[in-house]
Amino acid sequence: MKKFFSNSAYLFWLIFIIAVIFRLCQLGTLPSGINQDEAYAGYEALSLLTTGKDSWGYGFPLYFISWASGMNVLYSYLSIPFIALFGPHTWVIRLPQALLGILSCYIFYRLLKKIFNRQTALLGFFFSAIVPWHIMLSRWGLESNLAPFFILCGFYFFAKSLKKNSYLFLSALFYGFGLYTYATAWIYIIITFALQLLYFTIFQRNTKSLLYATSAGILFTILAFPLLLLILINNNIIPEIKTAIFSIPKLVYYRQNEIGFDHLD
Repeated sequence: MKKFFSNSAYLFWLIFIIAVIFRLCQLGTLPSGINQDEAYAGYEALSLLTTGKDSWGYGFPLYFISWASGMNVLYSYLSIPFIALFGPHTWVIRLPQALLGILSCYIFYRLLKKIFNRQTALLGFFFSAIVPWHIMLSRWGLESNLAPFFILCGFYFFAKSLKKNSYLFLSALFYGFGLYTYATAWIYIIITFALQLLYFTIFQRNTKSLLYATSAGILFTILAFPLLLLILINNNIIPEIKTAIFSIPKLVYYRQNEIGFDHLD
């Protein structure tokens, strides 16, 4: 086993190349056709790029109305520069997810290396590069497929913050943006980050750590606050917000039952 890992640098790059090939090769044709959700996410990105409004006429909304019951916005916003550069093609719509899929394999390697050792990290890197679930997730431009990447990055930077506290802000940033990838994951992300802040404070046991935890919690709260407004608007507590540069819409159909403890599984 030691001999196998003796040229770990070469092995790392070999696995990395495998991850890239499995996620980028024939990206526009495999899987064939285009899923309706990735097509709509691409259309929303094109609409924002060309008109500054989404398909329902809202300027840079926090949440798309799309199919009338809503769609997460982050994937479309990430797609805008790629569509601006290469045009609205199927492979372009899928490219952000493919690139983040490759990056998530690398982040997973770094996380395992930090927690365990280089050998374990290389094995984990290899399995993440070839596992069919992750390959399919990386080749499909579905807006909610971003969630595993942002949650993984949030946990990775939390692990690093135990040695260098400033990484806690990056953890809060990724968890915060993760809220805009998948509404069903809101409860999970909030509870996970809250427990990690608690662990961080107990583990560090000093005034400085409390300051970092409080500041990171404030950053996360700022990122999450617009979603609270979305909930209030769609429960008819406050009116919708509609401006030329920022909007929080009232959905035609509000899938409130998807945001709760019943959907944690």
